Amino acid sequence: MRRNRQLAEQFQLPRVCEALEKMRVSGGFNAFWFDDLINLVVAICIDDDELSDLDAFGICREAAHAAAKSTVTEASLTTEIGKAIQTFKKQSPKKYVVLTSISVEHNTDLVNMQIGDVGLEFVDRRPSRFDRSYVPVKLPKIEARYCSVLARVSGRSSSRAYEKGMAALGFVRGVWNFAINSGVWDQDGYDFADPLNVILPGSVHSLHNEDGTKATGLYGFEPCPVQKEPLKATDSNWKKAHRIGSQILKVVHEGNYEEALRSIFARYCSALDSRDPIRAFLQLWSILETTTGLDPQKAEYSKMIDRLSYLYADPEHYRNALRLLRERRNQATHFGVVNEYKPRADLVRLHSIASPCLRFVVEGGKFFRDLQEVGSFLSLPSNKGALERRAELTEEALRFKRHRPEVAATPAETPGPAAAPAGAAKATPPTPPSPGATGSTPGSAP
Repeated sequence: MRRNRQLAEQFQLPRVCEALEKMRVSGGFNAFWFDDLINLVVAICIDDDELSDLDAFGICREAAHAAAKSTVTEASLTTEIGKAIQTFKKQSPKKYVVLTSISVEHNTDLVNMQIGDVGLEFVDRRPSRFDRSYVPVKLPKIEARYCSVLARVSGRSSSRAYEKGMAALGFVRGVWNFAINSGVWDQDGYDFADPLNVILPGSVHSLHNEDGTKATGLYGFEPCPVQKEPLKATDSNWKKAHRIGSQILKVVHEGNYEEALRSIFARYCSALDSRDPIRAFLQLWSILETTTGLDPQKAEYSKMIDRLSYLYADPEHYRNALRLLRERRNQATHFGVVNEYKPRADLVRLHSIASPCLRFVVEGGKFFRDLQEVGSFLSLPSNKGALERRAELTEEALRFKRHRPEVAATPAETPGPAAAPAGAAKATPPTPPSPGATGSTPGSAP
């Protein structure tokens, strides 16, 4: 659960506490918009990846009731939130299994894998010990041929365990779909109602204890599932997903910012699962902000456009294309105006620009320390002469620091860094991919 800085600035916590105090009565609160205020408290106060959205809401609700024993103030509320979080984290993690499915027929390529602390097991059919009798949803007949997936995960709460299991599978599906989608350069031949992704989730996702009994009465459900034929092992799309996807998974795992890329590909998967091309477009735009080292909450669109266009031999052409897409993004977000003729076209155009960027960032994990360094690299001058001059200035600064420590450093500082070990390997930055080369391999290992 990540803090929403925009809401924190728009709705100051003292004002929210004043509203809570006004509705406080003996034993709690008396107003139908109490839960709305708690959602604001969550957005303003909670910034902890270990908490699910449901956990964060429950903690803030509990804290508000505890603070209501006296006057509700910013100090009393934040104190109670801190206590509730500490109590939550003292709980011992419990083991769970998330049961779901994907639109691929089970085959020998689907080997079990470990994604962080989540184990993914791919099986031909749902094991009989997993009880789904409490789920009042009849699965489409076509899903009987879908591969079942067991995500073994632990968490301090059932909701957090569910989120972790689905996110791990979303990361893997995101990588597989990216390998397939990288060859999509136009919108022709696609049904408007179809999502861009090919490997889709099944209709129902349930959470179980290790012995297969239900862990909670809640379950995940896709209200409008896309009933697609499952990919066979001989299908060209699956061959591409498995071959290129395995390379990407390996490079991501060996890179310096594996956790960040897991989140990016899980978000990518969720965005392009959508049947709504406008929703997918907006979410993909947000993903590109993160990928280029920016904070989506700051809306630094000009920086994002400059950084993306840096990857191309003709940056001005792509800068203009992205400016047009930014206008479409603003129209859809603020005015509800969309491209009336081919709303899917904007999504495909943005994706065709995004694919080389994602490939670059995946391969860059061998060189860059984090996504902020990726952003700094993409912010360098695109002019060769300016880059050479900057390199000269950097070399001169290093020479100055080495030979003039008494001027460059204060007396308390250690004069000059230690020399690198002789023969130490030096990493090199990734080569910007060629976006026009449809035969290029995204995320291929060196």
